[in-house]
Amino acid sequence: MVAGCTHEHANLVTGHAYTLLGIQELTQDGEVVQQLIKLRNPWGKEQYDGPWKDDDPQWTEEFKEQAGLTVANDGIFHIPLDDFKQAFDAYDILMYQDW
Repeated sequence: MVAGCTHEHANLVTGHAYTLLGIQELTQDGEVVQQLIKLRNPWGKEQYDGPWKDDDPQWTEEFKEQAGLTVANDGIFHIPLDDFKQAFDAYDILMYQDW
């Protein structure tokens, strides 16, 4: 899946496509704490500086494990669902078939 950033938000590049890698619900004591979208910048570097960026203090060890978070400048980041909706209004689902 691919999402195009159309609105300035948290240092994301407008007019740029990001790969949508998945979704994650962080839970604590059986309750959903946060819904996150996992994205990757195809340039392979991170610029997102909003909530739940890699070094955000909200990341507990439990949340890192739930999300499979690797703290690295690898282009992969998590963004809250509500923030995603503000920044992205175009999504495409692609099907790959190995002929």
